[in-house]
Amino acid sequence: MEQNLENELSNRRGAPRLSRNLDIRYVHQGGGVQSGQAVNISQSGARLILEDDADNTELTVEFEGKIALLARTVWRQPLNNGRQIVGVVFEGFHWSQKVALDNYLFHLESQAA
Repeated sequence: MEQNLENELSNRRGAPRLSRNLDIRYVHQGGGVQSGQAVNISQSGARLILEDDADNTELTVEFEGKIALLARTVWRQPLNNGRQIVGVVFEGFHWSQKVALDNYLFHLESQAA
């Protein structure tokens, strides 16, 4: 199934992606904290599997309890059982969040080496 999604969805991010399955927690306006999974992540955004099919465009995503970022949904595709896969772009960075994201991505890359 993941292979089909890769074929159907063109590369919409300019930053290099790290393909990792990461546990996330997320919250969107009017909703409670929920669990999901990141399929990949880059300096500009991520591909997420969300456990609900809400049509909210802004959410806060926390990656492995290490960094939380404001994200805006730019595309979505329904999956089984009310889940969806979404592409998000990170927004509203301040300097310390940019540094934290760069450090987190470096940590993920070094784990794979």
